[in-house]
Amino acid sequence: MGTNLLRYGLQLHHRRMPVTAVISGEKNLSAQEFVLREHFNCLYSGVKNKRAAVDHLCTRYGLEHAAIACVYDDVNDLAMADTCGVRVMIRRPASPLFAEHVRTRRLCDYISGSCSHRYAVREVSELFLGLLGQYTEVVGSRTSFDSPYRDYFARRQAITPRFYGQTDDEIVESFRMDGRSS
Repeated sequence: MGTNLLRYGLQLHHRRMPVTAVISGEKNLSAQEFVLREHFNCLYSGVKNKRAAVDHLCTRYGLEHAAIACVYDDVNDLAMADTCGVRVMIRRPASPLFAEHVRTRRLCDYISGSCSHRYAVREVSELFLGLLGQYTEVVGSRTSFDSPYRDYFARRQAITPRFYGQTDDEIVESFRMDGRSS
């Protein structure tokens, strides 16, 4: 629900649907199921050079790197974080040196209080909604399931996710991991 509320708040704020994607270094069936359920624009899976995926996303949707918010948790995400405008690291108590590395090199703008699998994405979504000044309006609109929310939800549901992978250094369109058509 956190990403849905954030997308709705961004849509209200910018008066257009935000572009959403998951970029994973692995072929992650859970990520695919999430992208399909939430009607994200894209899933990049098996991508070892995540900066290339961000570049592709920007080119495909006409976005500036500075307009991209990135939520990440490990070393393989740093090239991606370095190119994005807003960078949020999900806290990992088992990686204190990594956290220090990220802080000293200014590769994050915020480190979550929550750990992965402990509602960290919800925390980040609420933080962004609060910074936009949209939290109360978004929650109220979603709670009442009013006309603006229903319009947003219909537009969200109309998004058909696209799937991408990486061959050598090139991002290429791929297929769903479960073999079904999107």
